[in-house]
Amino acid sequence: MSKAANRISVLNSRFLKRTFSGTPKMSTEIETPVPAAAPPKPAPTKKSALTTDALVVRKNLKTDRYELLAIQRGREPHIGKWALPGGFVEYGEDPTVGVLRELEEETHLVGYPDVHLITVHGNPKRDPRQHIVTAAYACKVKPETLKDLAGSDDAADARWIEFETAGLEGGAELAFDHGEIVAKFRKWFKETGEQQGFYVEDPEGKQPGAQ
Repeated sequence: MSKAANRISVLNSRFLKRTFSGTPKMSTEIETPVPAAAPPKPAPTKKSALTTDALVVRKNLKTDRYELLAIQRGREPHIGKWALPGGFVEYGEDPTVGVLRELEEETHLVGYPDVHLITVHGNPKRDPRQHIVTAAYACKVKPETLKDLAGSDDAADARWIEFETAGLEGGAELAFDHGEIVAKFRKWFKETGEQQGFYVEDPEGKQPGAQ
């Protein structure tokens, strides 16, 4: 080999060494893909609930005075306080049916199907358990069931209380906002309900358990 050819070979060798000596080696490791973060779960949706309250009046023929049906609450909230008979409307149930069902379950009194809506209360703070909307209905009960009156289910007791003063100072203290409901009912009763006969006459005028 001539000196010129030898020199060219050396230069090519140096060029190739410089060119490929810094080439990174291919990695044989397979990288595991990092899974994408799951989207945050939406906050649980808060829902309101629907209850009904029954407004029932009897005319005590012994005293010639009107009295309001009340139950003594057997559970919290407001355990031991007087309240209107009522409870939660079941799924698929018409409130006008639910109010009579709850009335019978808590007092054993059977109401006529013709009920009258007095008011709807829905203040989110009216019940400490949750946002509960209530529909209050005037109900007339069958006189033959008066003898069966007794507290049952959620009610520890059931009584007739003075209608004129119920929920007012000097009268029976009522749970929740039932005093406001009774005040609206009292106004409607004086203007309309009494003339329509939305009460039951009771010639004996006894309280449950009285002889």
